[in-house]
Amino acid sequence: MDAIKAWLQTKDYLEGVRLYLELGTDENLIELFTSEARTEYKAKRLERALRDLAKGSAPAPKREPVAVVSTAVKDWPDDLDDILKALKADAMRKFKELQDLRSQLLHFTDDHTRGEAAHAILRLDDEITEIWAKRDYYREHGRLPAEQQDPYVTDPLRMGKRMETLRRYIRRERDNLAKDPGNVGAASRRQKFIKEYNFYAERLGGDRIWEEAAAGSQT
Repeated sequence: MDAIKAWLQTKDYLEGVRLYLELGTDENLIELFTSEARTEYKAKRLERALRDLAKGSAPAPKREPVAVVSTAVKDWPDDLDDILKALKADAMRKFKELQDLRSQLLHFTDDHTRGEAAHAILRLDDEITEIWAKRDYYREHGRLPAEQQDPYVTDPLRMGKRMETLRRYIRRERDNLAKDPGNVGAASRRQKFIKEYNFYAERLGGDRIWEEAAAGSQT
């Protein structure tokens, strides 16, 4: 096959996976190539599978399942705040979509539809990987990448008014999260507003600190 012969000149892994998803039929190999990240073993196995397809000597699919557990469903801490909950929900939603596409792939009869599905699977895999990167960055730094901090109000006379505004913002983002638990932006904004609210509350004194455990009474 000309496409495979051309691929053998570059051996680009993602392009090779796309080719196999279009041309290959071994369900176990499809699961292997679309689960988690590239490894040397997977790269060599992909090359062998494509060479077999090019020669018309691809072996019959094996029935034994490939033992793969996607990191989309593991490596999340037990104590999740709003941002980590949203990141996890987003990852799980994309992982389910990826799995659904992968299960449908062998039932598509034309190359165009299979090609579109293959691209969608790889795109979703990239997006899940990005979510993991955000998760790891957040756990290390306490904020999402490129998240900027707006300057706080310093005039005590304006702090009270700003706090009332922040209460509305916190409620709004709470409602957004209730509608879509995977809304990472809403989770990030809510946490930022709570942090600013508490900054003012600590300086003004009193019992107005916004505690997450007691947020239900304030939201």
